[in-house]
Amino acid sequence: NGSLVNDMESGQFRYSLVGGLNQQTRNMESALPFESNNFSMTGIGGSNNYNFRPASMATGHRLTLSGANRNYTLRGMYTYNSGLNSKGWAYSANVTYRWADRGYVPGTFYNSLSYFFGVQKLIGNNHSLAFSTWGNPTERSTQGASTDEMYWLANDYQYNPYWGYQNGKV
Repeated sequence: NGSLVNDMESGQFRYSLVGGLNQQTRNMESALPFESNNFSMTGIGGSNNYNFRPASMATGHRLTLSGANRNYTLRGMYTYNSGLNSKGWAYSANVTYRWADRGYVPGTFYNSLSYFFGVQKLIGNNHSLAFSTWGNPTERSTQGASTDEMYWLANDYQYNPYWGYQNGKV
């Protein structure tokens, strides 16, 4: 909605900030570098705009359960969007949990809770006031980079140098 959420030091946007908020980030607008648009002054990397206004989201309940074998094993997601009521209010909420005790690669795990809440009030025909908040506290491990030689020695293309046993302990 026109607010910058890029990293203050690098200027980069971290997509992990909106991870798990699939329904809220579905209607993203993009602009190429220096392209004219309705939401920002674009830079050399272009720009994206996520419309988090509750009145613009599809009305209803949505429950999603997913299984995967890569980053996470199980994902549960619940979304509610009220739509615009007769008094000019709209509400939106989402909670998502992604989990893996052991991911596809040995030594990886995933534990992430995403949440979103937004409220919007129409003021007249052409104005509105909206408040949105979200978060994505995540704890996960990753696979480290390795060489072909290590894959051959371990005889395993899923070899993870960040994980293993030493003196019988993980």
